[in-house]
Amino acid sequence: MRRNAGSRTRVLIVPMGVRRPAWWCYPERCQNVHESGPDLITVSWVLCDCPAAQAASGGGAAGHMAVFCNAAPGCRSVWYRPRCELALAAV
Repeated sequence: MRRNAGSRTRVLIVPMGVRRPAWWCYPERCQNVHESGPDLITVSWVLCDCPAAQAASGGGAAGHMAVFCNAAPGCRSVWYRPRCELALAAV
């Protein structure tokens, strides 16, 4: 197959971003800058006895809403609400 030296293939790369629902209340990116969105995070509840979790519990089980990044293999970023004082002390 003979190629014309003057012909070229051009590719335009445009960042698209993740579309999030209007009700989205989670961080837009993890600590490692991966975008979060539907199917890119796992939202869970984590029991904890740190002072912030106990104060927010209202007498129920103390813990945090935890948002785990699934956007990239091996990313271990976690976002807590309320902020976890034990996790901060471990860093």
